[in-house]
Amino acid sequence: MKSEKFVKIRGVNNLSDARYCSGMMVDVIGFNLNSNHKDGVSIDALKAITQWIQGPQIAGEFEDMELELIQTYLPLVDLDIIETSNPDLLVPLSETGKKIYLKINLDTIDNEQTLQNKIKEGQMAHKIVVCRSQKGKNKTLIKPLLHYTQSEQIINGFNLDLDQIDSWPEIEIMATGEEKPGFKDYGEIMDILEYIEDQK
Repeated sequence: MKSEKFVKIRGVNNLSDARYCSGMMVDVIGFNLNSNHKDGVSIDALKAITQWIQGPQIAGEFEDMELELIQTYLPLVDLDIIETSNPDLLVPLSETGKKIYLKINLDTIDNEQTLQNKIKEGQMAHKIVVCRSQKGKNKTLIKPLLHYTQSEQIINGFNLDLDQIDSWPEIEIMATGEEKPGFKDYGEIMDILEYIEDQK
């Protein structure tokens, strides 16, 4: 049975993660298409992986990639969602007919007013994905974010301790690499998805 909680998996770069998450009926599987990113995947790798999964929507995670370059990818891949970290691209990308997500990095935000401004910039996005690279940073911004979870469709990609997950209706989990095909420690993904499964 599908969970009521919305779950997105970020940075998938191997078939093991994709098939496991598809089997656990997550909502979105994201692939980083920025070739300069450590978790980036090629067009050929994306096609090879997605042909084996059914159910989840597929997101192309483009980070801060320029519009012209994103547009060169779109005829080559079958995406349901385009994710960008550049709010200036929301209008032109919305013309593609795809769902658009805006990614906000809390590492660059130091107060609640700046956070409000960033969220306001992303109001035309279908969802706003909030992440951070440093787990203990900007804890004071967590409570204000909870006020936006319903009205602004905030996806929490940074505060995923099991005792906090129930507070967030939409979450994002970071995928991990595998040492070799077929040998995979699902780690945090498995812990969180099994916890959600147990809460049904």
